[in-house]
Amino acid sequence: MNLYERSKQEAKEHRIIAGIMRLPLRVMLRTFRQKPIVKDGQKLHPEMQTILLLRRLKKSPGMADRPPAASRKALRRDARVHGLRTPRGIRAVDHEIPVGEEAAIKGRLYTIESAPSSPNGSPIFVFFHGGGFVLGDIDAYDHVCRFICDQAQVSVLSVDYRLAPEFPFPTGLNDCLAAYHWVHANADRLGVDGGRVAIGGDSAGANFATIIAQVTAAEGRHLPFYQWLIYPTVDRTVDYPSATLFADEFFLRAKDIAYFDEHYGASDRSDGRVSPIKGQKLSGLARTLIVTAGFDLLRDEGEAYAEALRRAGTRVEVMRFPGLIHGFINMIGLSPEAKKSFGKAVKHLKEVIHG
Repeated sequence: MNLYERSKQEAKEHRIIAGIMRLPLRVMLRTFRQKPIVKDGQKLHPEMQTILLLRRLKKSPGMADRPPAASRKALRRDARVHGLRTPRGIRAVDHEIPVGEEAAIKGRLYTIESAPSSPNGSPIFVFFHGGGFVLGDIDAYDHVCRFICDQAQVSVLSVDYRLAPEFPFPTGLNDCLAAYHWVHANADRLGVDGGRVAIGGDSAGANFATIIAQVTAAEGRHLPFYQWLIYPTVDRTVDYPSATLFADEFFLRAKDIAYFDEHYGASDRSDGRVSPIKGQKLSGLARTLIVTAGFDLLRDEGEAYAEALRRAGTRVEVMRFPGLIHGFINMIGLSPEAKKSFGKAVKHLKEVIHG
């Protein structure tokens, strides 16, 4: 079941929450007798506060409160409830991508049906989904990728890498690296421009993107045109202040991080393939955008990575959305603020890749 096949219950839940989100912001909080939440000099946006409250009232288990299979199913359901119906005109075609002698994964290529032809093909954005290396798939991120394709006017390949614990570190990373090189090898067949291949993702997917940028720079081949990182996890060796400030109550919790670490199975957290801030190749990388959310426990490590890139001479820009939480790009069908903020990040992608 994908986003466009909501069950009756899911459609009803979507309508109810969407109706609440149309209330004036002050009325929204008063309706639920909520006071504004301020932490670290930031005010949690009322839409985020309301979504979190509704999850608590529904007694929705957190990601670490269930086995991976159950959490994966819940994430797909949340995507259908929280997701956005994007405009028509986006074609989605699934491809089989070889990742070894006897293994293959799926990649979903989104293209704009009415896009004018180009002698070099369309620029392409290779997207790696989040989910702590344990959750997520291309169906759960279908609405996100359609939005990117439509708003950035760019082809998007969403990579369905294999998940831990069934496939522990470094399987998912190797899958994403193979998929990235597959795009370059098949650019003509796919109708895309091999000279304008951008990479990115959110959370764990952004982790993979940072590592691929470093690996290709070190190898001197297939360097990405641009990297686009949404609340990336980049340092599993340090407890940053935001990890304590927002350890609970803001969707992604400290216990979820521990759950993901345990299932991912990477024994050395200082390995640059786990904590790319420790990587040996931070200079000479593609222009980078790093997006953080103010009420996200990963906020400070993402911004620390930006500073590390900046010191190494890599061009990097940071967008912090102070009132938002981890996972906001998956809420664009319900929260106007999430949609507006994500739209700003996608606009940056569009300007760079078409520039």
